Amino acid sequence: PDRQQFLEAMLKETAEHESRGHWLVVQRSSMPENTKPIQAIWSFKRKRYPDGSLNKHKARLCAHGGMQQWGINYWETYAPVVNWISVRS
Repeated sequence: PDRQQFLEAMLKETAEHESRGHWLVVQRSSMPENTKPIQAIWSFKRKRYPDGSLNKHKARLCAHGGMQQWGINYWETYAPVVNWISVRS
């Protein structure tokens, strides 16, 4: 029912990643042999105010962590998320 709002959230998420330089688009043909690109997964959520009314639609692009390999591409994932309660302690 709210497909258009989630589509707009997806476009916003990808535009923010591109503007900050979080990734580099490469052709598969330019990748080293026997390597695979890390797949991505979209996560969708309806954010609500404390009273339960709808605030916004949120789309997050996440790396599929199960595809990473220790010592090869394990540390190459960026997650632009912080829990401010953890920071303030």
